[in-house]
Amino acid sequence: MGRLRLLFRCAHWQRLINKRVGIIPLPAYFLILACLGILLALKEISGDISIMIALLAACGFTCAAIGERIPVLRQIGGPVIVSILLPACLAHYKILPSELITVISDFWHSTKFVYLFSACVIVGSILSMNRQALITGIVKIFIPLAAGSVLEKSRFCIANPSFRKFFI
Repeated sequence: MGRLRLLFRCAHWQRLINKRVGIIPLPAYFLILACLGILLALKEISGDISIMIALLAACGFTCAAIGERIPVLRQIGGPVIVSILLPACLAHYKILPSELITVISDFWHSTKFVYLFSACVIVGSILSMNRQALITGIVKIFIPLAAGSVLEKSRFCIANPSFRKFFI
């Protein structure tokens, strides 16, 4: 027990913990890769949410880290480009195991996880915006939209007298 405590206090261990691949600390990243490698070698990889989140996080952050380190590509959104295109290319050229592709595809289609992911990205983008810019943008959109709606309602009521009772 004393040696284990000493290991966690060690400066070398702290340096490893502070290095990250995406948001995953390096020791946890290697542990995830080892576990996923063992599951894949035993052909026991399943569509459980915990395994899929670990798999998608490890693969996604690996692709993003590769994209960050490519000199010209990193200035034009390298992490996103590599995260989208590298897995597609690996699947197309059959470099990834077919079991892995099947499990990931089944997970995306059966759980509708993509809808949750899309909603989180959209909400996160909106919440990360500057408050003043967000208010200005809403006002610029809302005022013409409200005015157009009122004008269209008026035009519809004038053109169709029988519908006036529904709108007035």
